Amino acid sequence: GHGYTEKGWDPGAVGYVTERDINEKVAKLVESKLTAQGATVIRLKTESTTYPTYSRPDVVRQYKPDIFISIHCNSASADARGTEAFYFYPYSQPLAKYLSNNISGYLSNPNRGNKYNEFLVTTQQEFPSSLVELGFVSNHDEAMKLANANYQDGIADSIVKSISQYLANN
Repeated sequence: GHGYTEKGWDPGAVGYVTERDINEKVAKLVESKLTAQGATVIRLKTESTTYPTYSRPDVVRQYKPDIFISIHCNSASADARGTEAFYFYPYSQPLAKYLSNNISGYLSNPNRGNKYNEFLVTTQQEFPSSLVELGFVSNHDEAMKLANANYQDGIADSIVKSISQYLANN
């Protein structure tokens, strides 16, 4: 999520850390881990290429993926905490559930659950898709975990585990 858009550089939420920095690091780790397992991964390189926000689903759709995950971090009050994942179509709900369960379990964050919501990246898909909020950059404790390379690696492992669970069970 975020990066270069039609309006220029979008850092996403800014708190104790910048959302975009976390999103990119975790996405690259997920890409590496899935590739090492033999998966073909298409990662939108929003750190170096402009993808207008409303065209991103169309860009993704051309690859005919099996799964689409949009990685984000939340921001709200300093005491807001937790991991959550959103879906729109019923067939995407299990993917969102695995993501919220596995990431919150790894980070020991409150699990805010898997939630139905209408986001651009979840409503225009012909394939399972989820927008995951890893944690809150506005919460000091969560932001420090999100910024830690060891935690980023564990978050990536949790996302890969979620994908494997979804593919094995659906």
